Amino acid sequence: MRAVELYEQALARTPDDPLILSDYAIAKLKEVMYSDNSQTSSDTVRAVADKALAIAPDLPEAHLASGAVALGFGEVERAAREIRIAARGERRLADAYAKFGGLSLEVDRIEEGIKHLDVALSLEPRDLWPRTEIARAYELLGRPQIADEWFSEVPADPQLRPLYWVQRARMIYWRRDFESARKLLAQQGDLAPVFRGKSILESMENPAVFEEIVAHMDDNARIGGAALRRTAMFRQIKAELLAFRGDEDAAIAAAVDAERAGLFDIAWCTRCPLLDALRKRKEFQEVMFRVGERAARVRAALGLT
Repeated sequence: MRAVELYEQALARTPDDPLILSDYAIAKLKEVMYSDNSQTSSDTVRAVADKALAIAPDLPEAHLASGAVALGFGEVERAAREIRIAARGERRLADAYAKFGGLSLEVDRIEEGIKHLDVALSLEPRDLWPRTEIARAYELLGRPQIADEWFSEVPADPQLRPLYWVQRARMIYWRRDFESARKLLAQQGDLAPVFRGKSILESMENPAVFEEIVAHMDDNARIGGAALRRTAMFRQIKAELLAFRGDEDAAIAAAVDAERAGLFDIAWCTRCPLLDALRKRKEFQEVMFRVGERAARVRAALGLT
């Protein structure tokens, strides 16, 4: 990743700059989380974040980096505490508000989450992730029309389109909205679905693509390694796909795997419409219980009641 190289060059000149160390830790975390070929160990990333915090314990950016790294590697309560500190710092950091908002959604404090995500967007209007999270929040609240408003514009930046389309495709899946999927797949040019978002939409009516996308989720979960956040996310999406198809046993198995990877998204467990049938099953109720216990600890660490 080019960002990692630039931070390494900067640290060669100023190895103890806490701001550069904080940004470098997050860049290395992204390398682990999103690259299939990263050789970076979790200990290396933690060490960089810990060094930034040791040098500047009052720096919000250092707490943000520490929280982001902890979240990526499944230390969810520590992550919540550090992100809370970052979001309450003197400097208003867009990413701190976004992460606090995202965590709030997952522990089912959705209105609080939307509030913080709105602040994040006011600080950094070009950031796509808070927009997709707000859309997901309204989808979980059963207000799809408002969710669609947050997806009304395809990003002009091609690098942002994969995230946009995966998240939008998930919402279409949740609704079992075949008509919207067909309309979106018919769009051309810059409006056309891309990457895995396109495959997810196609899989609604194409069994071969469905099997391919489920296998893709498995592959990505398996190579997650210490990045438990990545593993849990791909297991979640796999559970959604299988629940859509009506394969309850396999969907529950995927949800069990997500919980074992540290899932605390109790809002998803209790509100995602694709999981309605699963919620009647004892096996999934046990998953919800464990996820709910973890969510309660994260909620407390965030300072939410």
